[in-house]
Amino acid sequence: MSEGLDTNVINIEDSFPEIMKHKDLLFKLFGIKYEGTKIVLGKNGYGYSLAEFINKIMALFEMPVFREACVKFVKKEFPEGIPNLREEWVKVRIEGLRQNVEYGKDALKVLETLASFGETDIATLSDYCGLKESTLRHVLALLKIYHLIVEPSSNRYRLADEVIEYKYLIG
Repeated sequence: MSEGLDTNVINIEDSFPEIMKHKDLLFKLFGIKYEGTKIVLGKNGYGYSLAEFINKIMALFEMPVFREACVKFVKKEFPEGIPNLREEWVKVRIEGLRQNVEYGKDALKVLETLASFGETDIATLSDYCGLKESTLRHVLALLKIYHLIVEPSSNRYRLADEVIEYKYLIG
């Protein structure tokens, strides 16, 4: 959660204009701050606590035993069983990419390449995906916003752990 959104690649005001109209209030309320050129969640803010809470809920619903126990309470609403929420969340984000007119197809190419190669550098991604570096950097920023990839070291990328687990959703 300490990984931030790089404002050198994505202009946050252009990407989320409606939300950013209230930037000062939003940043204060959720503990969002700038660290150099990155926007991050401060560990003492509501945003960090909310993100941690959501992560714990997702972890619970990844456990088949938990879902099976819960289905007794909601059998009528979920006759086929309660879905794995983390898997569903990965699916929703990938579907969101598919709908992104500007970078969706390129983002899916990058995900497919990372699924095949594992961790790799920007030059390899550019070659295998057939993308100019400037376009690739925008795609990588988008994938980081969607939390589908991580950058473990400078200019090296890999799928986020939860995407590795559900990488069959990419294709």
